[in-house]
Amino acid sequence: ASQVYGNTIRLKSKYTNAFAIFARGAGTEVYDNLIDCGHADYSARGIFIRGSEGTRYVYNNTIRVQGMANNQEYGGNGGVQLGGAYGIQIEGDDNAEIYGNDVHVNAEFTIGYAFRANGSVNNVNVYDNTFTVENRGSRTALFRLDGPDSPGLQIYDNTLVTNDGIVGQSTKTHIDLLRSNLTLLPSDDKRIFEGGYVPQGETGIVTSINLVDTVFTAPSIREELASSHFVYYTSSGPRSE
Repeated sequence: ASQVYGNTIRLKSKYTNAFAIFARGAGTEVYDNLIDCGHADYSARGIFIRGSEGTRYVYNNTIRVQGMANNQEYGGNGGVQLGGAYGIQIEGDDNAEIYGNDVHVNAEFTIGYAFRANGSVNNVNVYDNTFTVENRGSRTALFRLDGPDSPGLQIYDNTLVTNDGIVGQSTKTHIDLLRSNLTLLPSDDKRIFEGGYVPQGETGIVTSINLVDTVFTAPSIREELASSHFVYYTSSGPRSE
């Protein structure tokens, strides 16, 4: 099994799918790394996880990412890579533990997401992470959840901080964000939940993605969720007031 640990990584990537670390293979562990690609002219995506045999472990990493408008492939899109920046992306994986990571997305030049699940993922646990996204000129959300429904994807006990979206540009349904600690930072232009940053009914519509047993860091968050039609739940049933 491979181990990737104790590294400081700074990249100035200009190519598509430029992740700082790729985690593949049974028993792979990625831990205690600093991916410092979220400021100045540094840019990259964070950690990519994929595999079908054994279990992959990604834990205790500090990940700072942003996208830049200088991608060599997407010149026709103003140099902006489709999808923007991802802190952690898991794709087509059947066994993974993702925990204790501190992820920050600086969405200044391109959109970005702290965590993306793409394709079919099963037996994947995402917990005890801190996910922070900051809209500084481009749309952003904490989660992007693409592909078919994945009942084996469990997201729980995470600290979530956003001045824009919670869920965006997603197609998975029936996912609970369980026992989150949620902070909504001040902003005049939040889009707390959307299937994509396009009108509902076109692509990527959000269906039945729920906040369950959430700890709100301010009472006003409940009002913002209610005005955005985002239903939150307690163990005894739905709440939206």
